[in-house]
Amino acid sequence: ACFENEAMIGNSSCTGQNACKSNTDDVGSDSCNGVRACEGNSGRIGDGSCKDLDIDGGRSCNGNSGAIGDSSCTGLNACWNNTGNIGSNSCNGDFACYNNQGDIADGSCNGESA
Repeated sequence: ACFENEAMIGNSSCTGQNACKSNTDDVGSDSCNGVRACEGNSGRIGDGSCKDLDIDGGRSCNGNSGAIGDSSCTGLNACWNNTGNIGSNSCNGDFACYNNQGDIADGSCNGESA
């Protein structure tokens, strides 16, 4: 956890295998918890985001290049390889915002494969 991270990390964040590995921007509190969560992310991550508790290899926010708001990207592979900015309370659910290329507003794209 927090391997080669280059930014500020909030309380109770970056817990679990490879969580926040090589992240280059700030991570809020209670974020990046789970298998490879936030690995290689290059955008700021808010509070309570990128939480993947799947023990079989989930990769929430892995490779994301945009900023992620609070309480977003929770679920198996949520926001994986997303290239846009993600608002708060968005992209929660398995595969939510997976490979998305545009910006996502607050409170959007919640649900499996949304």
